[in-house]
Amino acid sequence: MTRELIDQARAQRREGNLDAAVTTLTQAIATSSDSAQLADLYGMLGGTRREQKDLVAAISAYDTGFRHESGSSSTYNALNRLVTRVLLEPASLSSPEALRRFGALDVVNVVESLAELEPTLRRDVDGPRRDDYWAAGDLALIATLNGNAAEARRALEHFDSLTPPVFAYEKYRETFAELAALDTPRKAMLSEFRDRLARR
Repeated sequence: MTRELIDQARAQRREGNLDAAVTTLTQAIATSSDSAQLADLYGMLGGTRREQKDLVAAISAYDTGFRHESGSSSTYNALNRLVTRVLLEPASLSSPEALRRFGALDVVNVVESLAELEPTLRRDVDGPRRDDYWAAGDLALIATLNGNAAEARRALEHFDSLTPPVFAYEKYRETFAELAALDTPRKAMLSEFRDRLARR
């Protein structure tokens, strides 16, 4: 039952029927008791909410997914809960207090959390996720947000070497472009890598 709902939600998202996808994902969450599956479902819900431009709801979903993700090899929710906070409040990339005005959200120090996540992704890319272009792309993104240009370039080279599909390039280009449009200390570096991805 849950698998059918997931397929239905994916189809609804592809068709641009985001409200229906939210409803379907909510139903799927209610029918699942598997922690790894719940992490995926909340990640999908977060992505759908983000497409709807409801960043607070997206973060809330990613946060819940992150709690289910804990202990697994996935870092999808761990990364997206931070990226979406930066999209919501660009100042969070330089000030831990910037998000406090959004009282409904868990208090998260974005700068510290990004710094903690980078070595985890580096170990993944060097080890069990060596052939996973999503892991390499995520590492490039997080290293850029951390201001680690050398690591970001290395990760992007690895990403390229895995010959990812066009839609993966498009997804990262879109995320880098969204972040590069914001007033943050990483604007120049985000713009550089956005342009690099655009040449593919």
